[in-house]
This record gives sequence, structure tokens and C-alpha cells, in this order.
Amino acid sequence: FDLIVSNNGINNVDNLENAIKEASRVAKIGSEFIFTFNLYDTYKEFYSIFNKVLKDNNLIEEVNKVEEHRRIKRKEVDEYKKLLTKYNFEILTIDNGFFYMSYKNEKAFFEHYFIKKYFLPEWKNIIPPDKQNCIIEQLKNELHTKSKEKFLKFGVPFVCISSKRT
Repeated sequence: FDLIVSNNGINNVDNLENAIKEASRVAKIGSEFIFTFNLYDTYKEFYSIFNKVLKDNNLIEEVNKVEEHRRIKRKEVDEYKKLLTKYNFEILTIDNGFFYMSYKNEKAFFEHYFIKKYFLPEWKNIIPPDKQNCIIEQLKNELHTKSKEKFLKFGVPFVCISSKRT
């Protein structure tokens, strides 16, 4: 390939190293690999509320699991840089960006396709089974209260890396 582009896809693969290794394998020498990925602070406003609900219920170990979930989902820029270098990509630029995702209320948030399909199941796995319904309801109530201010707004910091296959 002469060009490989991934908009927030590379950070959702099961094995980041294998994905970059495969990109290197299929990329022609001199071709570009450009991709974006979200950073650790993505939706930090939501995670602050989630952690508060967990702490209010004395689920401290689960707070640590939430943070681990975030670290697994949102790798550091340095990890991408190391893998790109390892698999013969020269980094041309690293640009930072930021946007907000907004939801009318907690219902719109929990009905969003990506939340429902990819995040909610993982969040539920963090919560002890006998407390899942209670915690999710409390979380919805907290989000409902927050949405009364205007709407729910969660920040998404991201990075765009442009690289060249050497």
C-alpha cells in the first residue's frame, strides 16, 4: 500500500504490536501510515462520576479496575512511538487535538452504539454481579443530574501521528 489511514481504529485492536507489524508488512517503502488515537483522559468527566459512584459504594478495588481499563484502552504516545520505530516507520509529525462528545442526557449516552456495544459490557464486568444494577442506576442518576445543567459533555483528547515506512 502507498497509504494506510486509521481514524481511531488502531487503538481498538486486540494486539497493537501485531497491528503495527502488519501495517509495516503491507506498506511499501516510502508509503505513509497516518492514524489517530484517543488519549487516557478521554471521557475523564464520565470516569470521574463513575469512580465517585464506586467510592460511594465502597468499591475501591473497582475504582482501580476502572483506571486499569482506561490504561488498556488508551495507550501512551510513547508506546506507539516505540512500536513504529521497531517496525520501520519514521515518525514525521505528532499532532494533538481535542473535541467534545455531547449527549442530551443519560439515556442518549447509554443508548449510543459504541457505549452500548463496546464500553458498557466492560464497565459491567468491573462491577460485582450482585451490585451491577444498583451501580448502573446510581450512575444514570448522577448523569441525569449533570445533564440538567444543559447536557452531558465529555472531552476527547487525541493524537494524530503521521509516519513513513523506511
